[in-house]
Amino acid sequence: MTSLRYLYQGEDFEFESQVYARDGERRSLYRVLLLFLLRPGTQDKPLVYVCTSLFEKFPRPEDLLNLQNTEVILRVISPVGHSTHKLKLIRDAAIYCIQNRDRGDSGCARLGKRIGLWRRKRFYPNTLEYAMAYGCGRPGLPIDGDSMRVLFRTSDRIDRSSFDYGKTGKKLKKALNPKEWIDVHEILRLHGLVVCQTYPRCHLCPIEFCRMREKPFDEQTGIQIARQEAKRILDEEWKPWRNLACVTK
Repeated sequence: MTSLRYLYQGEDFEFESQVYARDGERRSLYRVLLLFLLRPGTQDKPLVYVCTSLFEKFPRPEDLLNLQNTEVILRVISPVGHSTHKLKLIRDAAIYCIQNRDRGDSGCARLGKRIGLWRRKRFYPNTLEYAMAYGCGRPGLPIDGDSMRVLFRTSDRIDRSSFDYGKTGKKLKKALNPKEWIDVHEILRLHGLVVCQTYPRCHLCPIEFCRMREKPFDEQTGIQIARQEAKRILDEEWKPWRNLACVTK
């Protein structure tokens, strides 16, 4: 992990702990929950497009509960797939936000129980981790496909015979300081997007142990190329949804 921190460090790079320290008080739990409940099965750019339209048309959780809006909501969220199922989930999230609007930290504490209900509906298991970290500023460590791919290839402690994201997350949590969890998620995900792709770009990777390595790390140009690509992803794909999670002052 130290080598990856060095690879992506720089004055233009801000990971979640830094972003939340600056913008956390402007984060809307309503927006965060909808972003991550709609996210499974789609990429960041279409997600931002859908949620931008959704928040413009339905800025308050109460707006989602108006049955007269059902057809409009379904039409707006159709690009992210599974519209009918996701409509039920985001309406449940809207109810939660209304019920806990004035609860502050206690509202976040109750979040785990509610998301447990969503999880039992066989939906995305990382929703609680995302919501706690990005919506409440509490420790959370989501494990997605990009970060799992990096871990499978570079760690001999991860069971490569199963794609159990939950077990993998628990193992990582035991090894890391909770304050580091969300930044570790973002570093792993970024590395999976930039370097450790389906067909890995090994010449950009400084990790010493890797089962998939085919080329040596090119330290002279690898760092520069990886940082340039990471900066593009942060600017074009991550900043838009981070900004979308905030409400204007």
